[in-house]
Amino acid sequence: MASIKTVDAHSALRTVLRERTQAAAGNNTVLSKEESARLDPFLRKAEQELRAEAGKGARVSVDKLVDRAMLNADKVWNQFNPPGKGADSTFLSQDELKQVERADPSLGELSRLAYLRAGKSGQDAATVVRGFFDRFDFTDRALRTNLPGSVRLDARPGMAGRQGVPTEVLKGFDAFYRAEEQDWATVSLNKAKLGGQDIYAVYVTTDGDDSALEVYTTAGKPLASARLNADKILEWDSFFGRGRLDASFLQIDNPQITEGYSEPAERAAAGQIPAEWRGDVKVDSGRIHHAMGMFVNADLPAAFTLEQRQVATAAFELIWDHVLTHRREGDAPLDMARQGSLQVGTFTRPTDGKSFLVANWNDIDDASHTFYFDRHPDGLLRLAVNQSNG
Repeated sequence: MASIKTVDAHSALRTVLRERTQAAAGNNTVLSKEESARLDPFLRKAEQELRAEAGKGARVSVDKLVDRAMLNADKVWNQFNPPGKGADSTFLSQDELKQVERADPSLGELSRLAYLRAGKSGQDAATVVRGFFDRFDFTDRALRTNLPGSVRLDARPGMAGRQGVPTEVLKGFDAFYRAEEQDWATVSLNKAKLGGQDIYAVYVTTDGDDSALEVYTTAGKPLASARLNADKILEWDSFFGRGRLDASFLQIDNPQITEGYSEPAERAAAGQIPAEWRGDVKVDSGRIHHAMGMFVNADLPAAFTLEQRQVATAAFELIWDHVLTHRREGDAPLDMARQGSLQVGTFTRPTDGKSFLVANWNDIDDASHTFYFDRHPDGLLRLAVNQSNG
């Protein structure tokens, strides 16, 4: 990223502070005590200082709070980037920014946003998004009070909030809303401003610990997506929309549960892959990664297409719940070669001519499975049949 002048970062910080303050105040120019509770910790501290100084019945305006917050920010910034030091003072360095973050994490987060904004998107938009949410506090399991300039849209099917929202964003929302309709998840769509650009954020939480985040541009271009365990990001997805393939979401369409047959005639009559089926690609080496008891990802060959990655990842999600979670020891990755192998390809069922994307897991023990996937009308990968071959 190009060198950022301190004066530009300073101006950008004032803008960020004003946006956050005005978002808390809503359409008002004065913050009530209830509205003040929505402020970032750094701004909340400045607000409390103003109330303490003014006494009972104090009124805190947006302008006064921004001015006080800037004074407080200058005190911290000046410790690490003191004025009057020539070229050293002219520019705000990454090292100085990290020192601010260590000294005051809340101010550090706001300063990082200002730094990125002053750079006029010197980093690509996806990097800005990841940098913001890596420091984001998900503990209240809601975005609307914590995202800068956030507006929550009612994007449920048939509601007015869907108007003007790009199709790709609505697809992401709808993929998770199916779980909300079954009453075990909550999904929200928020429009906000990160690093100087407007974004859409789809966020889903479940009755368990599975959560997911998808962030888009206002034109509907995917920027970044992540899976969370409760309030902690597990990883930024290697392909966008990875969270839609979590095992819990793969059960939404009530896949058929069946036993695999061993005899060729019985296999054919049941519409199952033949014993000699080999698929198009195979995974039999590398590592299976996990964290906090959850499957994270598997080492897949670089030559895999996006569709093959989706199918393999969905299969490993299911295999993890069925088998592999019981074989883990601490957080150490599992050696694929010591667990089994996965074949991925297509198969057309002879009984009705229907085609499937298939993942066939050959386990080292008695836990082999075959998963048959098709596509939801909106293109979402859907588990149709879960076949146990133990």
